[in-house]
Parts: sequence; structure tokens; C-alpha cells
Amino acid sequence: MRHTILAALALAATPILAAQAPTPLGAKPSLSLTFAGLRPVGALGDNIESGYGGNVGILVPITQSGWLSLRADVGLAEYGNESRRTAFSESVGDRVEVKVRTANMIVPMSVGLQVAVPAGPIQPYLHSGVGGQVFYTESSVTPRNGGAAIISNVNHSDAAFAWTFGGGITMPVRTGSMRVLIDVGAEYISGGTAEYLAPGSIADLPGGKIGITPMESQTHFVAFRVGARIGR
Repeated sequence: MRHTILAALALAATPILAAQAPTPLGAKPSLSLTFAGLRPVGALGDNIESGYGGNVGILVPITQSGWLSLRADVGLAEYGNESRRTAFSESVGDRVEVKVRTANMIVPMSVGLQVAVPAGPIQPYLHSGVGGQVFYTESSVTPRNGGAAIISNVNHSDAAFAWTFGGGITMPVRTGSMRVLIDVGAEYISGGTAEYLAPGSIADLPGGKIGITPMESQTHFVAFRVGARIGR
């Protein structure tokens, strides 16, 4: 499910940005692929651990020089998990064991503006946007010794509005027909109130049933990113 969410949001962002502002002659869109670390702050930081994952960003220049661009971001990070081994079924018993893994995920997304210095060995930028973040907890069954999931199920999900403000630097490492820049940045994500789970929020009850105890708070993060920006 997590890969499906990322793919759908990334594909949806491209035509939306293109419709809002056609790319000027001489300015080209670029793609940013970064590793992301999310540190929860405030009440959220009291309830969950830091999350780690990735982020995809799309930049569509508004100006010829590229100092002003439309920016869309979508990420995926896991902020906690738990797993256990169990019998495949009651009739099979312990003759066939599987692993049940429960992962707590967050999907932050935003659309906004970015201003940048588009030349030089170090190119700083600032950006701000609005969007939201989705929290969901998914359990999956895999073979005991690893492998692809046999089946999965979303146990809980919720979403909240969010705005972002951040900045960073890019450093060109390759120029020509395909430009590659190192991209290092940080941002503050101010999210509204949402319900979410953490390790221990799901309890196994007799008869194969479960009990879910969600937590609720505002959802503020500080995000750190490092990766590459690719464009023409």
C-alpha cells in the first residue's frame, strides 16, 4: 500500500503543477529524491519515535532563471514497528509459522513556492507550502524467514492539514544535458490534530480479535533531508 500511495501522489502532482504555471522557455522541471528523517515535536514527540523514509519533490520553474518555482513534495516514513511469529492457522498449528509485522507510517505532502539562488557552487533555497499528512498503521503476514507479504491490512488511518516552511542548499556535481545536484535541507511541518498508533497501540485479544487504542494530538515535525536533485 505504501508504494501505491507514493506513486499515485507523485503522478497526480505533475499535471496539477503544469496546469497552474506553464514552464517558461529555457527553464526545465527537476526531480528531487532524498532520504528523510522526521523528528516529532511537542505532544507528538511524547507519543512516538522519530521516523525514517524517503521524499520525492517536483520543481516547476515559474521564472526564466529558475529563482522562483512551484514545488510539490510527497514522502513516506516509518516511525515504529513490531513483529511476532505465529502459526499460519489454527488447523495447521505450529507446523507452519509466519511473521506478522505491524508498521506505523506517515505520508507528508505539500504544494507551494520555492525561491532559490540558481547559480554558483552553493545554491541556497527557501520554500513554503500547504498540504497534509496521513497516518496509517498496516499489518502484514510474511514467511517466517522473510520474503514478500502474503497478505496485509490497514488497521487504522487518519489525516490532518499541515503547512510547511523550510530551506536548504544544492551543490552541482554534474552539469550538461543532465544536471545533478546534491540536495540538503530541513523543514518544519506544522500539522493539525490527528489520531495515530504507535507500537503497543494494538492488543491481541482472545478469539483472534484485536483492541486498538489510538493517541491524539497535534502533529508537528522537524524534517531533515539529504539526496539529489536531477534536471535538464
